[in-house]
Amino acid sequence: YGHGTQEIELPEEKVLQVINGNPSTKIEDVKQATLEAIRNPIGSEPLQKVVVKGDKVGIVVSDITRSWIRTNEFLPVIIDELNLAGIPDEDIFVLVAQGTHRAHTREEDIAVCSREVADRVRIYQHFSKDEEGLTYIGTTKRGTPAYINKRILDADKVIITGGITIHLMAGFGGGRKSIMPGVAGDTTIQKNHALALAADVGAGASLECASTKIDGNPLHEDMCEIAAMVNPCFLVNSVMNAEGDFSRIVAGHWYDAWLEGTKDVMTIQGVEAKAKADVVIASPGGFPKDINMYQGSKTYDTAGMALKPNGIMIAMLDCPDINEPQAFIDSFRFSDML
Repeated sequence: YGHGTQEIELPEEKVLQVINGNPSTKIEDVKQATLEAIRNPIGSEPLQKVVVKGDKVGIVVSDITRSWIRTNEFLPVIIDELNLAGIPDEDIFVLVAQGTHRAHTREEDIAVCSREVADRVRIYQHFSKDEEGLTYIGTTKRGTPAYINKRILDADKVIITGGITIHLMAGFGGGRKSIMPGVAGDTTIQKNHALALAADVGAGASLECASTKIDGNPLHEDMCEIAAMVNPCFLVNSVMNAEGDFSRIVAGHWYDAWLEGTKDVMTIQGVEAKAKADVVIASPGGFPKDINMYQGSKTYDTAGMALKPNGIMIAMLDCPDINEPQAFIDSFRFSDML
């Protein structure tokens, strides 16, 4: 719960099941695991061979709402590897993939990227509504106009980083989401996310856009189409175990390596419920997953799978950033779903 815990006591005979992630490996040496991944990548040449001296390299990182990824532990390794390939720090920049979220403070840049990286390379914030900072690169087959951050498009090579977990609309997080919505324009994001709605107004979410589902998922496929337009040269994504420790780091082709990581996620998170319960008490795992109610939606989604119809869900969310994102909070002013 936030940066701490909440304790509850329940009669043992009333507890149907305590659901945690399946047991999995824990990486003890994150630096060595990162080097192993980027030097023996999936579907790609090693990172040192993907870039060449003279390249301007942009690295996309997830924002503070995804700090569970622990980017600060593997990002310095990526930058050091680029140095070994002949790319100096002055030819590298980091772009924080806010999507529609607010900009970072300096302290949050340090928390996400590490103080070492914050002191070594330029860090920029993405603003989805800054039209002058965006470039149109095409329209997807589903009619989504792709506006992408100019800095990333101006880079010779783009590396995307992040973490993979279950996502209630896109099937899984990570991978292509670093580009869309990460560094996309607001118009692009709104059009893409609308694909998660059912065709009939008021019918709620599309059943094709659901946790763990990527085949036939229009939201996911639209994201992939936009990411392919940018065509990042490399990906590094983390997979975390139930305790929040690194279980695996995948690297390589922006789609193939990510897809391999989703299999690890299912091995850890694919826990079978014994039955549906009258009451489900759920936590997303504390900060930053409970930083606001919007991020908390991932808790409601998974908890709902274990809940009987008309049951009671108790979501444990600290929400220190309760007013973010503003567009989500503003939606509560409506008195109906139409």
